[in-house]
Amino acid sequence: GANPRGDVGGRLIYDETLHIVAAFDGDVGGIPARARGTLDDDEIRAVVDVPSVEGERIRSLLAPLPVYQPVFAHVEASGTAKAMAFAGLVGIGEGRVRTAGRYAAPSVEARVAFIDLDPQAFAASAPKTRLAGDLEVHSNMSDVDAKGHVVLPGARVDVSGTLVGTKIEGQADATVTDAGPLVAMVAPTMKVRGHGDVRIAGGYDMKGHAGAASLKASLFALGTSDLSVGTLALNATATGD
Repeated sequence: GANPRGDVGGRLIYDETLHIVAAFDGDVGGIPARARGTLDDDEIRAVVDVPSVEGERIRSLLAPLPVYQPVFAHVEASGTAKAMAFAGLVGIGEGRVRTAGRYAAPSVEARVAFIDLDPQAFAASAPKTRLAGDLEVHSNMSDVDAKGHVVLPGARVDVSGTLVGTKIEGQADATVTDAGPLVAMVAPTMKVRGHGDVRIAGGYDMKGHAGAASLKASLFALGTSDLSVGTLALNATATGD
């Protein structure tokens, strides 16, 4: 289970206002963790560190989470129970994810930037490459909106989408940046719009359509194609639009 084990220390002072200092050093379900925090009246400050842990250990504790490379994390937060700023750094293999944002009940706004993420960190059979990107995320606890871009070798993809419960709708506009003169001439851009269901155990299924800016009739009016990368499944019908 995810029971915490370790050393806990603290100090409580009351001099018209409440002051608490606390620290934890141990593990949670076998995953090492260190945390320290303070409470001054209603002001909270906290820092949490998770040293590098193998993906196999994370999967054993959180079975639906597909992580196959070592992970570490550093998170800081400050504010009150109703409004708090936060920032974090997460390492996944050689990739790095940085986030910063603010929680103001009941909504959360954050910016997430990542670099050198390898799809194999999340799906062992995925092709090895490097992804970078920048996303803005907003959530009011009932739905999540996100927009931004992802950069991969040879292309940039501008994305936007909404998640409500397990229902997702989104759009991706891809621009080829370096894929050879033929592809750049025939299909410099592609648009994908779709909707579907998100299932933690089963991955993501999306149905949509795709088209290119030029020579699209001969290149894309080829019927239905399937693409599967790890837990990502895309069933797209090319329309030539």
